[in-house]
Formats: sequence, C-alpha cells, structure tokens
Amino acid sequence: MRTLIINEEPAVHNILKLFLSTCKDVVLLGECSSLAEAKVMIKNTQPDLLFLSINIGDKTGFELLEEFPDSAFKIIFIIDNEQDVLKIQETEALEYLLKPISQAKFTLAIEKARLQPANLVKHPTSTKDFENRLLKITFRSRTGLHIIPLNELLYCEADGGYTTFYLKDGSKLVSSKPLKEYATILPGELFIRIHQSYIINIDYVVLFSNRNTVILKTAKNGSGKEIPVSIRRKEELLKILESY
Repeated sequence: MRTLIINEEPAVHNILKLFLSTCKDVVLLGECSSLAEAKVMIKNTQPDLLFLSINIGDKTGFELLEEFPDSAFKIIFIIDNEQDVLKIQETEALEYLLKPISQAKFTLAIEKARLQPANLVKHPTSTKDFENRLLKITFRSRTGLHIIPLNELLYCEADGGYTTFYLKDGSKLVSSKPLKEYATILPGELFIRIHQSYIINIDYVVLFSNRNTVILKTAKNGSGKEIPVSIRRKEELLKILESY
C-alpha cells in the first residue's frame, strides 16, 4: 500500500514510521505537515492510504478530504481525544488512532486497510456534516420516527423478528427490523455483536467477567447490565477490548 502521513507533530511522524517499517507491503510515499503540502502530495502520488490528523494547525483533516471527494484512498485518522470519535465515524474511515499511538491499535488499523477494497471507501462532501452532526440511527414505529444518537445507545437485543434498543437513560424502543440488519448498519468501531441476540456499545463496557459475560455501565442500575457472550465470539471481543 502506498501511504502518506499527514500530521504536524514530529513525534507522531516518528512513531508511525517506526511501526510502518515492520510492514513489508507498505511503501511510505512521504510526510506532510500542512494541508497545502498534503494536497500537492496526494495529487502527485495517488496514495492508497492516509494517516490523517483530525487537527492540522488551524485547519482540519475534513477540509482536506473535501478536496478529493472521488478519490479511493483509505483513511486512518489520528485523534487527540475520544470526543473526536463521533465526528470521524461520518467519514466511514477504516480506523482511528488515539494519541499516544499504541502498536496494537496500529496493527489492527493496518490489517483493516489490507482487507478493505478501495471501492468501499467513501469520503465526505461537507465539513459542516462532521462538526455539527452527531452520528445517529433512525427508524419508524407506530408512534412515529425515532432518532437515536449512537452515544446514547447501550445495546440492542433481538426479540424474534424485532430489535429492542436500550438507552443509557433506562428507556427502550422497539424496531420492526431484525437484529441482523442493525449488525450491518451500526458502525463497527463502537458496536460489536457478541451473541446471536445482542449487539453492545463497547464504550459502556466496564467488565468482561469470568462467567463469559460483559457488564455495561448504566445510569438506571448502579450494578450495571450483564449480557452473555457466545463462546465463538469470546476471543474476538477480548482482542477488541484489549486494544481499545
């Protein structure tokens, strides 16, 4: 993969170059510390993958992506804090790396880049979409159109051909769509199917117990919500939680 690093911090460049040096199928085309430099480099080199900082001086990485709406390069964002996660999910980026960057998280991101076909990559059309819009899910019921911000959603449970959404305020809503549809709709960075009947928001996991269950923190129940993990999904979930 032909790769560019776009970030203004030398320390970030150095750690990424160190990790990239272990990847035989990755060629580092160059390093950019400004949007102007990055625009020229992208046009001249046609990279397959960008390591892109969400903040570059007084600009954002989103502004750079607006310049290349039809390009097929893949994106791994470099972020400063967890509050940036909802913004970058609108880009359908492969992955994000929270500073300080861990090798485990880097390895996971590179593996996703290897596996994702270029024609599945989608780029943004408006900076405003990222900065002002919380990622959410919508569905209709007999009472109307429900809009749920995903940072309010604790977990989903299958109920026959229906899906019940459990929210952090203790309320719940029922959709007429089956759980398997939401397994493909919900962003995989936050929502993991741990059982044939459950999808959880990993931001709310506080414990993976020895009983093969996860405990989700809830506002309503001080002891948390306990949800079973299937045997075949146990190792996958452990790896995700250890590198999260």
